[in-house]
Amino acid sequence: MKNILVYIFILVSTISYGQHFYAMDIEVERGREKDVKTIFDNYFEKYDTEGMSVLIFRNQIGDFNILSSHTVVWIGSIDQLNNGFNGEYFKGSDSTVFWKSLWEISEFKQDYTGDIVSADGDATSDKDQDYQIVYGVTPKSRSQFIKSWDKMMKKLNVKGSRHLIATPFLNRMYNSSVIGVNIGKDYKSTIEGLNKIWDSKEWSEFSEESGGWQVNVSFSRKVIARYD
Repeated sequence: MKNILVYIFILVSTISYGQHFYAMDIEVERGREKDVKTIFDNYFEKYDTEGMSVLIFRNQIGDFNILSSHTVVWIGSIDQLNNGFNGEYFKGSDSTVFWKSLWEISEFKQDYTGDIVSADGDATSDKDQDYQIVYGVTPKSRSQFIKSWDKMMKKLNVKGSRHLIATPFLNRMYNSSVIGVNIGKDYKSTIEGLNKIWDSKEWSEFSEESGGWQVNVSFSRKVIARYD
C-alpha cells in the first residue's frame, strides 16, 4: 500500500495549484464501521495528520452497483500530500499495524487523485456540514463546463450550502472528468441548496453555455469521522 501511495504522489507533484485530494474507496465488512473509525481514532490520537484533513464517509443513497460502502479522503496542499504520503505519514510499525488492521475488516476497491478547482457558497465543511450529494459528470468540454459553472455561481451567490467542482487526474473517478460535491447539514438542506440552483434562470443559462454533459453517477454520503 505504501508503494502505491508513494507512486501516486510523485505523479501528483507535477501539479502546483489549488487544493488536492487523494480518495480511497473501501468495502467495510457489515457491522464493522465502528471498528474502522476506532482504527483511525487510535492512529490520530498518537500522530497528527501532517496538515491534511482526513474524512471518512459512509456512502448512502445512490448508484451502489459501482460504489463501495465507505470512502476515505485526504485533502491538502500538494506539499502536504506529498510530504505526508512520502514519509511523514508512515510511522514504522504503528503504520504497519494501522494498514494491516484496516485491511483485515475492509477491502480496497479503487483510488483516485484530483484537484478542487471551484468552491462556492458560504457553508463550510465543518462538523455541522456533514452531508454531501455527489455527481460524476462527463462534459463535452471540461474547461467550458467549469468556466460556465463559475460564472453561474458568482451570479447566484448561494447561501446556506457549499458547492465544489473537482477534477480527477489519476484514475478517473466513476469514469467521470468532473465531480460535483454539494455540501449541507443534512439531506433536506443539501437538496434545498441544489433546488435553488436548478430552479434559477442562471441554471438555464449555464445549461446553454456549458456545452452539454452526461451524468454518470450520483449518490449521497455522510461524514462519520473527521481529522484535522
